[in-house]
Amino acid sequence: MKTENIPYSYLTRTNSFVDKCLLALILSHREKVLWVGGMEIDRASMYFEDARRFHEESLKEFDEGVRENNPYKIRDSAEKAWNAVVEATNSLILKLAGKLPSSH
Repeated sequence: MKTENIPYSYLTRTNSFVDKCLLALILSHREKVLWVGGMEIDRASMYFEDARRFHEESLKEFDEGVRENNPYKIRDSAEKAWNAVVEATNSLILKLAGKLPSSH
C-alpha cells in the first residue's frame, strides 16, 4: 500500500476520540509513525506546522494589541512568537539529528 503524508493540521482539527488517541500515540514515537491505513506521518512536519500556526497567531495578536493599546495581548503575542521559535527548532533538530533536544 502506498503511504502518503497526512498534514498535522488535519489531525488537530478533528474532535474524534479515536483521532485524539492516535495523535497521542504519534507524539509518543520518534520521527515517523504508521497511522491507520498504513499512511505515514512525519513528526518533524508536525512541529513545523505548529511553528507556522504560532507565528500566524502571534502576528494577529500583536496587531490586535497595538490597535487596542492592550499590553497583555502584546505580551501574549511575544509568547506565541517564542513558541514558534521553539517548535521550528524542534522540527529542524528532529529532522537533522533524529531526536528532540532535551532542553532549549
